[in-house]
Amino acid sequence: MGAKETGFGKKGWNTEEESKMGAKETGFGKKGWMLIIYCLITFYVATAFKDTMNIAVMTFEEQYGWDRTLLLSLASIGAYVTCIAIYLLGIITASGKVKLRSIILVTGLMYAITISLWGVIPNLNVFIANYIIMTIGFTVWSQFANNALCGKWFPKKSGHVLGWTTIGFPLAAATNALLFNTLLKYMEFKNIYFLFGFITLLVCLWGYFGFRDDPEEMGFFPDNDTSMDKEKLGQYLKKERELERQSIWSTKRMLKIKETWLISISNGVLLLVASGSMGQMVVRFLSGGLEIGQAVKLMTIVGISSAIGSWAFGKFDYRYGVKNALLLAIAVTVASCGLYSINQYATMAIGASGIGVGLGASSNLVVSCTNFYWKRRNFKKAYGTILTLVTIIGSAGAIVVANLAKVTNYSVAYWIIAALVSIGFFTMLPVKEGFVEKYEEEYTRELAS
Repeated sequence: MGAKETGFGKKGWNTEEESKMGAKETGFGKKGWMLIIYCLITFYVATAFKDTMNIAVMTFEEQYGWDRTLLLSLASIGAYVTCIAIYLLGIITASGKVKLRSIILVTGLMYAITISLWGVIPNLNVFIANYIIMTIGFTVWSQFANNALCGKWFPKKSGHVLGWTTIGFPLAAATNALLFNTLLKYMEFKNIYFLFGFITLLVCLWGYFGFRDDPEEMGFFPDNDTSMDKEKLGQYLKKERELERQSIWSTKRMLKIKETWLISISNGVLLLVASGSMGQMVVRFLSGGLEIGQAVKLMTIVGISSAIGSWAFGKFDYRYGVKNALLLAIAVTVASCGLYSINQYATMAIGASGIGVGLGASSNLVVSCTNFYWKRRNFKKAYGTILTLVTIIGSAGAIVVANLAKVTNYSVAYWIIAALVSIGFFTMLPVKEGFVEKYEEEYTRELAS
């Protein structure tokens, strides 16, 4: 493969140069922390603003007579269209034709424009089209481009880093209802979304002008590891890109191996329950007998505890391995669904917090799995395929939860959801380290013969 193999060990380094770089732990560095803060804020705005549908659904229902179940299901509809965009972008970025920062700019602008139009579209069909475009924007921006950026800047520490960045998800869950209700006291409904669009624009521009695809392009080190001097940094980046070009992992080859599917199913069902729940928590709390004020306050409690859990899972991933972290996240989510199904304040609060942790973990672990098993040299070619499959599965969350609740009730719905997510535990169990290297060796032998 053009580089001397030295084994990849627990943290995923695989070439001689990379192994040397793994010798010195220096934290994230100032620029690394800026990237973490930027991504955390991106996750917040990409979640909090569109999840105001929790409360806004009542305004849309009152003003236009739009169906509540349809509005709550739009997240799934938009996500399925987004799968196509992620798949195509995975191929394009793997070819090196489009920079991640360019994707950040375009998709961030898409989200900024479409969220700002929420309060001024009176036609349901136009609103649905706008919502689908918005979903492509915020999903690709936060979960594809930014996560891939973190994977490139922190190939060893991606799990730890995303444990911080994905705190934006539960923080959004904690505050979106409170934020919306507070702003509604001082601003018109439509002006709230104009404000959301403006804030999104600022964050998007920060991402575009503030970072490059590889830390080496800005004179920084992967994982902030300064054991390699700057004179060798350019040479290392050149060799790294050559290894990327030599990578055998086309989409077709990714789809042919069972591990791609097993990893994607495990992460996908975790995303299914998390994404299907967070945007409907206020509605679920109301169905469990809480008043609107109680529901909004509980969202804050849920978000704070979930933020702590999101960070903890990133730390656990870094110390004990991504497979153990994923299995634990699924187990916690299954137990949380059971508690969340009980119409009592305490059980709903604990269950919702656990589901929030699952949301943070799901975004964290997709990147971490790709980095750990395929390594940095294959990351661009593998991540698009993995994320596409995970999104296809996870996208069903909103529509499954909304319609199960409509046909039965939220209590029954979450027992069914718990059974679905438990499948992911068993699909991840047979995944073993070293399968990527094994397939690469087989491919090399095939070429030689």
